[in-house]
Amino acid sequence: MKTLILGILLIEFALDAVVERLNWKALPQDEAFRRQRSYFRENLRLRWLEHACELAFWILLIQSNLPAVLEQQTQMISEHALFQGTLWLFMISALRSLIGVPFQAYATFSIEARYGFNQTTLRTFLGDRVKGILLSLILGLPAFMGILFLFEKMGVQAWWMTWLAATLLSLGLGYLAPSLILPLFNRFEPLANGELRNAIEDYARKEQFPIQGTFVMDGSKRSTKRNAFFTGFGRLRRLVLFDTLLQNHTHSEILAIVAHEMGHFKLGHIPKSIAISILTQGALFWTIGRFLASPLAVAGVQETLGLQEITTAGSLLVIALLYSPISRVLSVGMLAFSRKNEFEADAYSRRTFGDAEALISALQKMEKDHLSHPSPHPLKVILEYSHPPVEKRAQALRCQTLGESQDFSVLK
Repeated sequence: MKTLILGILLIEFALDAVVERLNWKALPQDEAFRRQRSYFRENLRLRWLEHACELAFWILLIQSNLPAVLEQQTQMISEHALFQGTLWLFMISALRSLIGVPFQAYATFSIEARYGFNQTTLRTFLGDRVKGILLSLILGLPAFMGILFLFEKMGVQAWWMTWLAATLLSLGLGYLAPSLILPLFNRFEPLANGELRNAIEDYARKEQFPIQGTFVMDGSKRSTKRNAFFTGFGRLRRLVLFDTLLQNHTHSEILAIVAHEMGHFKLGHIPKSIAISILTQGALFWTIGRFLASPLAVAGVQETLGLQEITTAGSLLVIALLYSPISRVLSVGMLAFSRKNEFEADAYSRRTFGDAEALISALQKMEKDHLSHPSPHPLKVILEYSHPPVEKRAQALRCQTLGESQDFSVLK
């Protein structure tokens, strides 16, 4: 089992290296894209250094007695096996997360700052991490403990109970996030009365799309990059616009973006995406149940990690590593579905708002200003892109405007 895990880690690392190399070669060589190439190169180097450190961490974890040492530490803290397993998983997760903090800090305060994107202060950066840790303690620890409890008490049959509990938790957080979680990180203020607000409300009424209000988020608190999104469900749904979006786009462009985001809801993309996520989550919990039902598999976990008592917690970690290739394969389908949805939401914006060029202009501005890759390699798109390249989206929008076929399969 140890050899299998190490093989998976190394193969995934090599695959990512090949994909990133192809994506780098796909960058235009023109002088006009010199700044994009420079920005992309710096981020790529940093990302690969981080990936190498992550790989080293997992190899160290598998090859050393660190898991057993952490198990001993949890036994010194508590005599309760359930809490020991939960604390052990949390320690592994915390160590893994700490690896990324220096890279995030360098990306934020060096790369993003030098290219004019960063607006984050050190206080905000540290505050975000502290809030993230607190949320992990409040939400993550009970979730870990609940999963361990069910599998230890119910065995293989616990998979559907944990699946149900995880589904309810995810839906609950999705419902509560707009009012309880998002305000912990950003400030939201109602969009001021005026032409833009009136136009958004008129468009929403025309499309029979109820929203509780339109709010402006202080995205400039962290970055000059911009976005817009809907959050919440039903009549609690809110439209959120980054303040940077208002500063850099015309009203027509903003309305075209709003129409696109609305299209996701009107076309049923949100419930479909949630359903797919729930099903894939169910597959994971079923796999966990079958794995824990195998004495041979559990014995392999003990041998691989050198654990004595917290084998259920250790099994969850091993399953996460073994499940990684399956998760990647599943994500290819989910990403393809997401890109298809983006084309359809673009078409909805064009059809209902009626200004395809406004949406194209908004997308091209963001691509240029964010220094995004203008022509990513197709393999990179397949494996990682939830949104189609802007060039493909513009091509599809113009085809629709000319009345040509709306078959998006050739543009994926």
